[in-house]
Amino acid sequence: FDLFDRVNRGGTRLNNQEMRNAIYQGAATKLLKTLVAFKSFKEATEYSIKPDLMKDKYLVLRLIGFYLWRKKQLLTIKEKGYPPVAYRSDLEDFLGKTMIFLNDQAGSDFCSQFPELFDKTMTACVTILGTGCFRLPKKGNGPRRPINMALFETVSYLIIELIDLLDKNHERIECGYTKLLSDTQFIRSTEYTVDSNVSVYKRFEIVESIIEEMRNA
Repeated sequence: FDLFDRVNRGGTRLNNQEMRNAIYQGAATKLLKTLVAFKSFKEATEYSIKPDLMKDKYLVLRLIGFYLWRKKQLLTIKEKGYPPVAYRSDLEDFLGKTMIFLNDQAGSDFCSQFPELFDKTMTACVTILGTGCFRLPKKGNGPRRPINMALFETVSYLIIELIDLLDKNHERIECGYTKLLSDTQFIRSTEYTVDSNVSVYKRFEIVESIIEEMRNA
């Protein structure tokens, strides 16, 4: 990253996702390119996440990283024994390690299997939760709010984890989603210091408690 920083001082500066895309060419970049091209993703995000500056790939990479991390499948490839990656408020390092994992043989099964799951998840988000499901509720009579990255990650995670229940449990899943948006701690974790250790752990703990509750109902 330091090298890219020095090289780009004389021209247009690359953002971190553009640098990751250049540094970690391979299965990771191919996967992201495939996922952001899905019509289901574009519809679920209301065609509002533009490919400019790779904002769409950044959004999807965050989802992949946090999903693998919570499932304890994200491994630190460059360390002896491939220990699980820990999240310590170090988002840029975390996302870099995610791309390294995806490029490694250890991530090959995920890269081949995730596109179908992702497509089904994005479709379900629209059909079950409706348009705007990745936007936080409006404040009073204020304008509609933008797509929220933290909400995208957690709601997508919710649907992925309940994917086997989709066919006959639309109402229950809607209730779980409504409960998520009515949790003040969850909402706070998506609005303030979003990428801090505390916020990330809090929102995933809340969504996982809802998933467990729904599975045990």
